[in-house]
Amino acid sequence: SSGINAEYGVAMDEPTGMIIIKSVSNDQKEDLTVLNRELLTEFEVKKYAPNNQRGAFMPEKIVSESAVRKAISEKEEAINRVGPKDVSLAGRELFKVINKTYTNLEWRGNVIQGLDGDFFVHPPYKSNDVKGNTEDAVARIKKVVDKFHQDFVKKHGAGDS
Repeated sequence: SSGINAEYGVAMDEPTGMIIIKSVSNDQKEDLTVLNRELLTEFEVKKYAPNNQRGAFMPEKIVSESAVRKAISEKEEAINRVGPKDVSLAGRELFKVINKTYTNLEWRGNVIQGLDGDFFVHPPYKSNDVKGNTEDAVARIKKVVDKFHQDFVKKHGAGDS
């Protein structure tokens, strides 16, 4: 039977039934493996550690708070790029196209907005729906929007724009 035989470095989280095994590879890198006790066919505790071992094997915080915050903000940014669910396919696709040349972009409700406030594209996302504070940016985005709709109609037909 294949299995893990860990003579040292094992911790168990009683409430969740998770078993954490700490091992050291040949190049001296530490590795943590987490197993669900309920999915194991055979599990035997050879020796219990003294109660004061908490933190000696596992630090209280496995993951740094900054890493968690970074992961959450990356997820939020990804969601913001996808856009709200009530936005049309054309709106979502247009956002991706503008985002290729203008990375400082986000959704404000169902409005595509340049983060510097240079421009806003309101539904139904045609060139007449481009407004903004910077004439150059508005003119550039209007061209992108017009070109986008020509390509979009060729690809999808005139239905969902």
